[in-house]
Amino acid sequence: MLMTNEIFQNIRLSSGQAIEDFYCNLVEKAQILSKPEHEVLSKFINGLPDKMTFFVRTGNPTTLQAARTSSTMAEACGYRTERVATQAIKTEAIPRPNTTTKSEMDDMKDQIKTLTSMVANITVQNSSRSNQTPNYRRQDYRQDYRQSLTHPPRQKYSRECYGCRGQGHIHRNCNWTGTGPANTSATCQLCSQQGHTAQFCNTLQQFQSGKG
Repeated sequence: MLMTNEIFQNIRLSSGQAIEDFYCNLVEKAQILSKPEHEVLSKFINGLPDKMTFFVRTGNPTTLQAARTSSTMAEACGYRTERVATQAIKTEAIPRPNTTTKSEMDDMKDQIKTLTSMVANITVQNSSRSNQTPNYRRQDYRQDYRQSLTHPPRQKYSRECYGCRGQGHIHRNCNWTGTGPANTSATCQLCSQQGHTAQFCNTLQQFQSGKG
C-alpha cells in the first residue's frame, strides 16, 4: 500500500505515453487507495505537461471525464510539449527570454474559452448516451479501454457507416473529416464514434476553425 501511494503521488504523463493509459494507471492506483475524486482530478491535471496543464486547468473542469476530454483536445491541438530537463535549464549562463507575448496569451485564452464550451457540450452529449452517471469507483477503465480496442460493438449497434466503415452510426451522422485515414478499430475520444481518431474528427476541426 505504501508503494502504491508513492507511485500515485509521483505519477505523471510520460513522454510518448497515451493520455488514456496515464488516466487508467492513475485511476487504478486511486481505487486501491480509496482516493476521493477531487484529489484524483487534481493529480490528473498536475500530471500533464505544462501547457496542457494550463490549458485544462483554465477550463475549470469539475469532473474527471471533462478533464480527460479537455486534455485529449489540447493534445490534438498541439499543446502537448514534453518538459525540458530542469537541470539543463539551471546550467545555462544566459536566462532564456519569455517569448510568450501578450497577444499569444490573449489568443490562448480565447481558444480555451472556446474549448471549455465545446468540452461542456461533448460531456453533456456523452452523458446523455448513458443511463448512469459515470463513476470512476464503479468502473474498470483500463479493462473498458482495452476491450474497446479489440471488440466490436454488440448487435445493438451493428449499423455501419459507409464513409469511415465504423460501427454504430450512419454516414449522415459521421464526424470523420474524410481528410485523414479511417480506422474501423479506433474510437474517437472527442465524440465517441467508431471509425476515426480525435485528430480527424469534425469536432476538432470546428474548434480549430473558430480560432481564426
